[in-house]
Amino acid sequence: MTQEEAQVLALACLTKRCPNTSCRIREHEVLVGAFGWVFSIEATAEDMPTVQGHHAPRLVLVNRKSRQVVATTRAHSAVSFAQVYETLLARSVADARNWCLTGDDLAGSRVDLPGIAEEARRQGLEDISG
Repeated sequence: MTQEEAQVLALACLTKRCPNTSCRIREHEVLVGAFGWVFSIEATAEDMPTVQGHHAPRLVLVNRKSRQVVATTRAHSAVSFAQVYETLLARSVADARNWCLTGDDLAGSRVDLPGIAEEARRQGLEDISG
């Protein structure tokens, strides 16, 4: 996936999430990471700052391998947003490596850890891929 393809995907997902909002990627504020890109978003709408009960996202991240699109309305910097995502992504990969078909590894302290999706929501990340 190229950066241009990632921008098109990000804007398509933003349009679905906030149909009454005009979103534009700030070309000079793109962070390139090992996972993909973080785009800074400029949004305008008739009913700003909220659109259908949602604030327009400030940042959108596109994972170049999975094509996952993640947004945040929180005041993360692009760098901190990427760091939160990378931490959760690493945890997801580690959990996948420890996965067991029998479920025997579900016993013990791992059950007490918050789920990755729950932690993502707590950090202000929202998957808008779908």
